[in-house]
Amino acid sequence: MEIAICAARRQGRPVGLFTMLAICTMMRRHSRPARGVHMRPTLERIDRSQRIPASYNQEERILTAAASHTQNNIVTLGLHLHGGVTADALAVALDRLVARHDALRLTFSVDTEGARLHVANTPAVGFAVRSVESLAPTKRFAHGLAVLAEEASAPFDVTTGPLIRAGLVRLCDTEHLIGIAVDHMIIDGRSSEILLRDLLALLRRARGGPEVDLPDLPVQFPDWAVWERRYLTGAVHERLSAYWRTALEGITALPASGLADPACDRRPIGVRTQRLTFDGDVWARLTATARTLRVSPFTMLSAVLKAAVYRRRRLRQPDDVASDVTVFGAVANRSEQALDDAVGYFSNSAVMRTDVSGDPGLDELVHRESRMLLSAMAHGDLPHPLVAREVSPELYGIRFRPGAEVPQYLNFDMPKTRPAGPFSIDGLRADIVGIPVVELPRSGLRLIAHPLLDGVRIDARYRTDRFTGTWIASLLSDYRRLVVAWTEKPAARLSAIAAE
Repeated sequence: MEIAICAARRQGRPVGLFTMLAICTMMRRHSRPARGVHMRPTLERIDRSQRIPASYNQEERILTAAASHTQNNIVTLGLHLHGGVTADALAVALDRLVARHDALRLTFSVDTEGARLHVANTPAVGFAVRSVESLAPTKRFAHGLAVLAEEASAPFDVTTGPLIRAGLVRLCDTEHLIGIAVDHMIIDGRSSEILLRDLLALLRRARGGPEVDLPDLPVQFPDWAVWERRYLTGAVHERLSAYWRTALEGITALPASGLADPACDRRPIGVRTQRLTFDGDVWARLTATARTLRVSPFTMLSAVLKAAVYRRRRLRQPDDVASDVTVFGAVANRSEQALDDAVGYFSNSAVMRTDVSGDPGLDELVHRESRMLLSAMAHGDLPHPLVAREVSPELYGIRFRPGAEVPQYLNFDMPKTRPAGPFSIDGLRADIVGIPVVELPRSGLRLIAHPLLDGVRIDARYRTDRFTGTWIASLLSDYRRLVVAWTEKPAARLSAIAAE
């Protein structure tokens, strides 16, 4: 792995989050273990009639809060269609989509061995059709999204299913909105992209287009769930556990961010979003600096965010504590090539811990971040629930337990690797839109980086009982100031960049 990374650096390619993930995946897929090293079991299709365990990530929620519901447990996807489409064509496409992906037909139960999953033989999709044509044209789009948001917010029953439903809102003859809600138990970020890709291809066929040529699915999520249990045993489990015990020494498996806003005392619970966009000249300088430092733009954004967090933490904490910055993020966890086009909840969460001490310049800080990300991804096969059991057993399932006091951690994710849409199929254009559901961040503060055609937009979702809008605006302002200043002078020390 180190040889592959050094070779990439010698060729002048950026070695950041996604490049490192590709390298890790390649090495896992093609390397042959040395004698005495535990071999990865073969990922193969299993008999669906046998008992199939839920994945470790699914089991954590099922065992601690299967009957509870929060909006965080629902993934919503929206499409704005321009062109002719009928409810019948969409219904056919949805049935074929669910028939194609076993994960979309799952339900769950608990027995004496733990949590298990069941694969329904026939597809089932909750599907509703609405019209807002009676409203003024200027009001239809917003009202249509509100209708889809209300329908998406209804809870799922993981024991009976189905765990996917869709809604079609007719704006006019040639304009429609589609909303899809899926329980997070069966889908992750990469799966969302696959789902939309396959749905649009199947919709093309349902509208009378040519036969669909989608990738084969030699194995699917249930096969992987069995494989995961076979793989994470014995020496493999101990090796991965040992790494995380060392990496998280002195902290918990869900460490608090150390960020606090004194002005939030006794404020009501709610959720707000503020946005920060890096584009134009700033984005051009950021990407150019990333190339010079041979890291990805996301690695740079992650490192600079930690510097901004450190500057807030040191106002309330000793420097040796403040400089130990942690962020909770996701790892794709698709190390087997056969899973590239499968839908399911494969991703793992991981604690990304970086030392910001010593008044580093950007060049030093991003290389610390790169080394940390590479190590985390190289050991990312171990699901966070098992890490929690090893490091902080009292925190197992705490994010899902009703009424539990969840540590105020910081989430930072980039769920998509490329800009979304628009898509065009046989005279039908589809733009991806957001369904305006209210998601209350369990962590208190979640930053989500959305790639744009020429830049990135960062959404900061925060709880109003923990942060004020003024405090969040100040954090984002300092974040931007650090990016702008450091892309001009990467060697400048952190202390030399003025804080707000």
